[in-house]
Amino acid sequence: MTKYLVTGATGRLGRPTVEALLKKVPAKDVSVLVRDPTKAAAFEARGVKVVKGDYFDYDALVNAFTGIDKLLIIGAPGLSNRAPQHENIIKAIEAARPGHVVYVSFYHKDGSKIKLPEVTDVEIKSEKDLVNSGVPYTIVRNPPYAQMFGIFLGGNVKEEGVRAFGHEGKTTYADINDLGQANANLLTQSGHENKIYLLNSGETLGLKDMAAIWSNVYGKTIPYIHGTKQEFIDALVAKGASLQRAEYITSFINAVVEGEFSETSDALRTILGRKPTSIMEAYKADTRE
Repeated sequence: MTKYLVTGATGRLGRPTVEALLKKVPAKDVSVLVRDPTKAAAFEARGVKVVKGDYFDYDALVNAFTGIDKLLIIGAPGLSNRAPQHENIIKAIEAARPGHVVYVSFYHKDGSKIKLPEVTDVEIKSEKDLVNSGVPYTIVRNPPYAQMFGIFLGGNVKEEGVRAFGHEGKTTYADINDLGQANANLLTQSGHENKIYLLNSGETLGLKDMAAIWSNVYGKTIPYIHGTKQEFIDALVAKGASLQRAEYITSFINAVVEGEFSETSDALRTILGRKPTSIMEAYKADTRE
């Protein structure tokens, strides 16, 4: 019996990962590590073991990871003091020695001067430390989720349009459900040990392209509003975001317009065994939910 553990299981990526995994293996073989067990009650009702744990709690991580054959790590959320949490994750992996770790990292270009706050440096160090741990690993570098662009652009593109600034660079993306399916496949397939994959749809597009796609989805013209970076920040703050969060979101959009996420790969297609979901399909699915 192979024992699986998924961390961050009630988050945006965690839920589709667990759902995909439960289609492949018995629920009794799956555990989830969550900060708030009440949010995982639906999983528990289906036979999944729910373990309470926090990335700040090293001992809890060691206990949760011990005896696990296949461990999937979804990192700490943004703006949560990620560095010490990730140090605990890797140290706990070294202590517990799970059979295989799938680590969900984030896209970064080697040598790039663009640094996403609390993301880029943390992921570079975590990847390096995991590789050096001696535990079999698979590292996936995810692009921005297709479903996150609307949130990053203010959350109401249908009524307010797509705001942008700077260059009109291209970005890759991936549907979050595709990434969840890929995680489940990596946990249950062999041959992925000690490899690093860049996961994305294989397509690039710019924010102006996204405005056109949303126009198609909503059946109305979604304006593309090009201004300054400060105007972008001010618009987010005016809608209720803190200055820290507004600047954090702006750093991602800046990376998009600078082409930081423009490198494509066929790894996601290969792992899924099918063509990845297009951003048009992802947006249409969002409007139906």
